[in-house]
Order: sequence, then C-alpha cells, then structure tokens
Amino acid sequence: TESIALFRKVRNRPLEADSHSTLAFIHMYRGDLDKAAASGMEGHRIGVEIGNEWAQAYGLFTPGYVHYEKGDWGAALDAWEAMVGHAATAGFFAGQTGPGSDLGYLYVISGDEERGLARLETVTELALTKFKDWRTWPMAQLGRALVLRGDLARARTILDEAAQHGRVRGNLYMPVLLALGKGELALAEGRAADALRVAREERRLATDRGLRQLEKDFDLLEGDALRALGDLEGARVPLARGVEASRAIGSIRLLWRFHGGLAAIADARRDVTEARREREEAAAI
Repeated sequence: TESIALFRKVRNRPLEADSHSTLAFIHMYRGDLDKAAASGMEGHRIGVEIGNEWAQAYGLFTPGYVHYEKGDWGAALDAWEAMVGHAATAGFFAGQTGPGSDLGYLYVISGDEERGLARLETVTELALTKFKDWRTWPMAQLGRALVLRGDLARARTILDEAAQHGRVRGNLYMPVLLALGKGELALAEGRAADALRVAREERRLATDRGLRQLEKDFDLLEGDALRALGDLEGARVPLARGVEASRAIGSIRLLWRFHGGLAAIADARRDVTEARREREEAAAI
C-alpha cells in the first residue's frame, strides 16, 4: 500500500496500477478473495484510463482466479479471455502463459473439451518458443486435461517432460500444478498409493508458499486416493478438511466434490441421513 501511495503522489500511473495488481496477489494468498478482486480491478481501471494494455491485462490476472474460486466460471472465462487479449497486444508473455493455461483448463472442466485442449496446445507452444521459464504451467494443465480426457499415455509424456525443466523463476504456482497433475495421473492409472503419497508429501508446495486456495486440491486428491484404497473412514478426514478450508476463504470451486465424496462414504456406511445431508449441501452450491 505504501508503493501505491508513493506512485500516486508522483503521478506514475502505470506503476500505481502495477502496485494495485501485485497487492491483489497478496490478498489472494491470504484468502481474502474480495479484497483481491477489488485491488486487481483497480489496477485494471487505471490501465483503461491511461490506455495501458499491460496494466489492463495484469489487473485482470487475479480477479479471474477469484471468480474461479467463487464458482462464477462464466465471469472467470470472460476475465481471462480479456486478459489474454490485452496481454497479446502488450507482449505480456506471463499473462498469455499463466491465466491462458488456466483458461484452457477451465474450458475443459466446464465441458468445452476441444476448445480447452486447443487453447492449452497453443499456450504450450507459445511457452516453449517464447517464454520457456513458464513452460511448466501450460504443460501441467495440459497434462491434467489429458488425464480428464482419458488420454493417459500422452498425459504421462507431457507431465514427465514438464518435470524435467527443474526450477522455474518468478512463479509460485507451477510446482503445485505439476504435483497435482502427477497425483491425478497416478489415481487414473490405478496407482492410488502413489496418488496418496503425492497428496501428503507435496501438499507443502502449496502450504509453504502460502497458496491457501490450492491447499484444498491436495485434500481432494488425498480423499480420493484413500477412497480408492478402501479406507473410507480415513478419507472422511481430508474431505471434511477441504470443506472447512473452502468455507474459510469463501471458495466453492471444489465444495461439490468434497460433499459428493462424503455422501459416497455415508452411502457405504449405510448412513442414509448423512448421505442425504451431504447431497443437499452439494445441491445448494
């Protein structure tokens, strides 16, 4: 906030916008989604006022994630489409690569598989040729999308290649997305014990980076792995933890899956009342 005041005082509007957009990330890491969206949109607003395409793109970076977490996927798609357009005009490769990757993945999980995969292939090619430091981001999301499609052989090839790139610079998300991809692939291949190991051991990649919005993805992976291993009582713990973690930051992105998993466990225990309650919770989202 001090930098915002300083740049406003000296009338440096581009850096004032940049500071608002950077602050948006801090709010998101802390789990304050409303402040994250407001700060990002202020950066975007300044970018529009001064005609700065880079600032307009950067300002939409975080609001897209807020919409995604809150379950307003149409708004997330619109925000990221607009961001990618501004980023392409400005030559802002990080904007094209990061949210561009998540845009493709969101299309896939929203049901528009072909559009999403085409986007991910395009972004992967961009990263491999022009922004190699961030190539793991689109490759991880492409691998995860291929797992969902059932193309496990190609998913493994993509994820293995992404893992060979080692450390990346200037990004907190890529190791987390890659870990989730490896765990989801293991689960899809019937290697539930490997998926459980990823969920428990690599959760720290989100926790240590303060990425509260991504910790619950490891809760879901752990719960699904334990269910696949037949440990239904054990699976209740991470699934319930995921519900609480989601509610703590006002995120509904994975709530229906947590409640669905808990309902399935209640069914297996023949607890009709609990199963009904969990399904009602899921239906209310």
